[in-house]
Amino acid sequence: KSKFAVGTYKITAKLGDATVSKDVVVEAERVEEIKITSTQALLKPDSGKKTAIVYYDVYNQYAVSMRNSVSVTWTASSGTVKANKSTGRLEITKSDATEFTYGQKLYLVGVDAKSGKTAQAEVSIGLEQAIDTIEFVGFLNTKTDTPKEVKDLAQGLPANFQEETYVMLYTVKDQDGQVMDAANDNISSTSGAALTFTADNPMVLNGSKITDGNVYTIDGTEYSSAKMEPGMYADQGGEVNLMAISNKTGKQTKINFTVGEAARLKTFSISAPSKTVADGDSWVAIPFEATDVNGNSIKNYETIVRSTNSLSLQTGDSTEFWVQENNDGTAALYWSDSNNYRNHWDNDAGAMVDPSYTRSESFDGQDRRIFLSATVMNGEGSNFMLSVSDMRRPTTVSKVKLGNDDADALVAGGSATVDITSNDSVKYLDQYGEQLDGGKAWDFFTKSAANQLAGNRQYGVKASVNSNNHLGVEQAVKVYTGADKDITYNADLGVVESVLTDSVKYTVVEKNGATSDWDECGKALNASYSVVPMKRLSGVSLKAINKLRLITDMTPYENGSAIDAVSAGAISGDAEGALTIENGTEGMVAVVGNYGSKTLTVPQAYYAVSGGAFIIDASNKITGINPGEIKWNELYDANSAKNTRIDATKALTVTVYNSTTTQNDETLNGKAKTNVKVSDGRAVPTEICFVQNWGGKQTAGTVTPYKLAVANVDKGNNVKVSFGVTDGLYNSGDLAALVFDQYGDVMKMENGSLRNEGWEVEFAVSDIKENTDEFAHVPNSFSVSKNNSVDATITGAEIKDSFKLTATVDGTSVSATIPVTVNADGAAKVTNTWDGDKELRTEKLGYTR
Repeated sequence: KSKFAVGTYKITAKLGDATVSKDVVVEAERVEEIKITSTQALLKPDSGKKTAIVYYDVYNQYAVSMRNSVSVTWTASSGTVKANKSTGRLEITKSDATEFTYGQKLYLVGVDAKSGKTAQAEVSIGLEQAIDTIEFVGFLNTKTDTPKEVKDLAQGLPANFQEETYVMLYTVKDQDGQVMDAANDNISSTSGAALTFTADNPMVLNGSKITDGNVYTIDGTEYSSAKMEPGMYADQGGEVNLMAISNKTGKQTKINFTVGEAARLKTFSISAPSKTVADGDSWVAIPFEATDVNGNSIKNYETIVRSTNSLSLQTGDSTEFWVQENNDGTAALYWSDSNNYRNHWDNDAGAMVDPSYTRSESFDGQDRRIFLSATVMNGEGSNFMLSVSDMRRPTTVSKVKLGNDDADALVAGGSATVDITSNDSVKYLDQYGEQLDGGKAWDFFTKSAANQLAGNRQYGVKASVNSNNHLGVEQAVKVYTGADKDITYNADLGVVESVLTDSVKYTVVEKNGATSDWDECGKALNASYSVVPMKRLSGVSLKAINKLRLITDMTPYENGSAIDAVSAGAISGDAEGALTIENGTEGMVAVVGNYGSKTLTVPQAYYAVSGGAFIIDASNKITGINPGEIKWNELYDANSAKNTRIDATKALTVTVYNSTTTQNDETLNGKAKTNVKVSDGRAVPTEICFVQNWGGKQTAGTVTPYKLAVANVDKGNNVKVSFGVTDGLYNSGDLAALVFDQYGDVMKMENGSLRNEGWEVEFAVSDIKENTDEFAHVPNSFSVSKNNSVDATITGAEIKDSFKLTATVDGTSVSATIPVTVNADGAAKVTNTWDGDKELRTEKLGYTR
């Protein structure tokens, strides 16, 4: 607070003959905002669900908390409110006999009578408040004076630290991330311990002897503490991973520190992977053991890569060998094969090039021997010969998906196609008994069909059906190849009474040259498929159909006001225009029925569509609406001033029979009906979500910075794309926003319906929480430029930082927010050809080496 009286002061600075003056206004501190910081109201323990807890804060005109000097009067929709200004804690206690229930809405109003500022909030009742995580603060020598500031606390323990001398200070947070009151019984409370501590290096730190310490106050803030007791060999020092486990929520917090001198890498020993390594493999995890100068086992990337005893890697045959930082701060060692054996981008060709399976080494039965070496400056490295076997190829069929139903059954007269090259249809094991990547199977069979495999080898899948052949395959025994890849099943229409079952044996086969015989080269998969008579199906129904986008003369307009210009009664007339459906898909009109626990698709020949509104083509795609079957007043509200657009609802009914030839009451199976919504509005954004790594809609995400920078547009070598907009699910590690229109269709970004219509997706970063544990190097470094724009960029992002990312379609209220955690930096990597970590640590982390 200012020591000056309120008013205007002239400040003058002189340097020699130069004089500069400026008027400075000193204002009285005032309340600018009262804010509820809780997102939920947790229940107070042992209150019998009668008391809920909410946290608040009060900010002045400079966004600085002034809670302690302001008396806010609080009222709640349920119960009385007791406020603690020092902690910002509100306790709302029921004043009647009822209890709070989970999910119940609680409304709070806070008023500062002096300033007139108010706060209103709605929060939901959550679970009972419990310690969820802890935040490491530092170590305190209880036999010395308590420092005045937290920054003066030690971040590690000294070598040979004494018994009953040191405590670790920490804060505790609840499930909502709110700081709870410090306590001296978190570990050994008689009513139930809230925390359990374990240590992974008991010879240095005896985790079994960790007990509660006192509550300590530093700079006005209270901290809980835990007593640290030495292990048998604490004098040797080393790295310790201390784990704090919440006994109520199960959440774990890892605290990494060293005891004694700063850990330095001494030895780095490579060993063989547990699984077979094959030609073309990438991201192969290589086991290693590392120790520091005192012989302690270390896993921390910081120690392994950034100590003065630096690590360097070497490998042979143009392969790649590297160590990188994991997202938990540990180190991982990987190897990837040369581009001579795997799909890669070729700068000269300007395209992807895939030499897989074209080299003789991929089939010669001889292991390649790749030299791997790790060198430790002033320490002991290791050399290792990595055995690399023949390239993985499909040798065993492990699973076959019979049609979209994937139920190992077909309705009589139904059909299914199995594409032997499709990862969606067939899964394979390789010659080493491991699941084969689907892309490799496609590439393998395609090159086999084109005679591009080394040695002119040819491969296929033999399908052998029993003699009954109710499945209607072309041949009882046939070899399918990349050129003739579809196994087509046509279930016998004559199966009308009992369910019949055929067996099919799938075997991968091979031969050398066009004239030799096919030989089996793996285990056979025996499958049993049922042919189900239509009369055995029950509960027939139509699959749900998304809202349809109809094109009419009014589609380009915001509403239907132009309809009235035709005539006074035009709104009651037939809708006019193309009347085509723009978002129809093949097979969208689909009937299914139940056979036991299986849901099977009913062939189209068994049913007839009634209700003449829709035009349905041979592929069961709705392509339009028949003229005269939809009125303007179904698409527009005639009672509104401007004929506001509304959804029309049209019935679609199918009558399902047990016969494809005789369809009458005697063969009736049932009727299926659904109501389909129709609108003639142009596509506009109505929903946005986040996707990542093929994971569908995400509730939490991650970003990977490059040299501490994160952006949603490529800004060159030092700022890589890590979030943006996509057109569908994808396998990238980047976090992306996906926009849907009112019809449930994805709106394309590049050259698509989003940008073409003038919409952009803007990004906003908020609720930034910088990591403060041992992995943080640059305090208060996280910053955002061009926030709330399409070019939002983050700099200074370090591992374990967190924030909220909001994506909004510009000019709309369509928005989504996701919590985001920062991964290990993409430059935290040392390869056999590039030391990205040196660039990162010297350019961004303040290292001098």
